[in-house]
Amino acid sequence: MRAQLTTLFAALLTLLAACSRAEESSQPLAPNMQQGASHTEGDLQWVASTAIMESFPVQLATTVKVANVGRKPAVVEQSSGCPVFLRAYRTPDRTGSPAWDQAQQVYCTMAIQVIQLGPGESRTFTTRANAAEILGDSLPNGRYYLSVYVNKTGAAIELQAGEADLAR
Repeated sequence: MRAQLTTLFAALLTLLAACSRAEESSQPLAPNMQQGASHTEGDLQWVASTAIMESFPVQLATTVKVANVGRKPAVVEQSSGCPVFLRAYRTPDRTGSPAWDQAQQVYCTMAIQVIQLGPGESRTFTTRANAAEILGDSLPNGRYYLSVYVNKTGAAIELQAGEADLAR
């Protein structure tokens, strides 16, 4: 009897987890959230978005969600303690060097992170910055085109992550 209850409880937890993941992905973006690009690599799907908090200076919270869309476990290996970095470009095509690169502003450990994702599981990484940090004392106020650099072992990924008007 105890084994049957344990099995029933495990099945119920699995069902609840599956329902919560389905609800999470179907929710619309908040009004201040900009959907960025997505990238699929094997069974891993990466999606970027940026929340723009209209304060002064403007605050940005850029998120990358990686989901295992396959039927087998998948591994994500990141090459440092900072899984994602925000970048700001002056042009919409985001070519050339970024006007601002968060990787040049922060210090990260060199510890490799290994993340295991079961089928249907996901992990979210967030990085934050504000207009004053990005513009510093040399960049002009204006529209900037954001991307997020995923610090992944092997081949890093850079995803478009929206755009924002920034001012000091």
